[in-house]
Amino acid sequence: MNIGLNRIESVSPADEAALLDCENELRAVVENGFRFLKFPSRIENLFYAHDMPRRRKRYLILGLVSILLYDIYCFSDMIVLQDIYPTAWLIRLAVVTPIMVTIMLLIYLRKCVRITEALIGSIVVLTALSILVMLLLSNDPNEIHYHTGILIIIIFGNIVVGLRFLTALVCSIIVQALFSALLPVATSMPLEAIINHSFVLLTAIIMSLMGNYQMEAELRRVYLVSLLNRVDSIKLARSNRTLEQLSISDPLTGLYNRRYFDAVLEREWRAAQRGGMPLSLLYLDIDYFKLYNDTYGHNAGDRCLVLVAAVISSAVRRPYDVCARYGGEEFIALLPATDAARAGVIAEKIRDGIAGMCIVHEGSEAAGHITVSIGVAGGRTGNMSGPHSLVEAADEAMYTAKRDGRNRVCIMALNE
Repeated sequence: MNIGLNRIESVSPADEAALLDCENELRAVVENGFRFLKFPSRIENLFYAHDMPRRRKRYLILGLVSILLYDIYCFSDMIVLQDIYPTAWLIRLAVVTPIMVTIMLLIYLRKCVRITEALIGSIVVLTALSILVMLLLSNDPNEIHYHTGILIIIIFGNIVVGLRFLTALVCSIIVQALFSALLPVATSMPLEAIINHSFVLLTAIIMSLMGNYQMEAELRRVYLVSLLNRVDSIKLARSNRTLEQLSISDPLTGLYNRRYFDAVLEREWRAAQRGGMPLSLLYLDIDYFKLYNDTYGHNAGDRCLVLVAAVISSAVRRPYDVCARYGGEEFIALLPATDAARAGVIAEKIRDGIAGMCIVHEGSEAAGHITVSIGVAGGRTGNMSGPHSLVEAADEAMYTAKRDGRNRVCIMALNE
């Protein structure tokens, strides 16, 4: 799931469900805040999945910058550490730089995703340690100024690179400990100067960690707000989809309603005219349905309509076919790219399926169970007067089926 800070990309239905599932927990965190830069586990997992790709890209870019800046100091080695600069170059170019490049390659190839943060933190410690080692090896009088590079390393790692706060804290403690332990051995500075420089480094660490903490806290806060906005947008989109579905469907049977069907009929009519393809329509009416309602009640009538709609849907199955409830007990089906003969076969399947349910209807004169009369009209649309002429022809065919005894299909082929 790719959830941005200022905007959130579309997510899968599974991710939508996951977001909605933790909505209450999310609102509680937004309202009450979070401690120690840590969310509840489910939200923390979402944050990690969002933040890691962005952070990985940042680490790759700034990692390459850090390698370049680190190696540029070869010129400073030659000036300040004149007695050991070949050794300093060896440390920089043959030891530290290859390790940094290897780490960058591992991150680029996503070989160590879980320890990416630790690998970047190790670069901070390694580069700081390399400077202390150079100081240990050098006796040049200018080397007492070289330790200031560690300040730059700390600020770069904690602020510019923006390590996670916990990683930055651990790395800073390690660097401070190494600095305080090795600086008295590595330089000839008086103890008072060493103590002062240790406090300067500690101050830089504290200030940079404060900035690091604030940056990560703000990152998490903005993420929470964005996530909550996404939850609201998902709920709104679902409500809109529900309203849209309600506006085009029949609430009882789940089929499309007449308004939607009329719109589709216009579109498919024009498409059939452009392509010279046949277009067929089925018009169904449940035989003696008013009598069925009067005899068995409206609840039974509703159940009957639902069952009839299910049979129609199972028979008219192509994605571009459209079934609709056209009136009280009337149904209609539009079959693009289908001639009248093929539509007649589908109509017979529907008629037979409805009769096969054997829904008792003692008042029917057509049979002792629910039946339907179906009119079929279809053909090429070139010589028809308009889309509703197809509906009228199918309606006329349906009434012919009723006059001929009901429980039957009547086919009217047009312009074939």
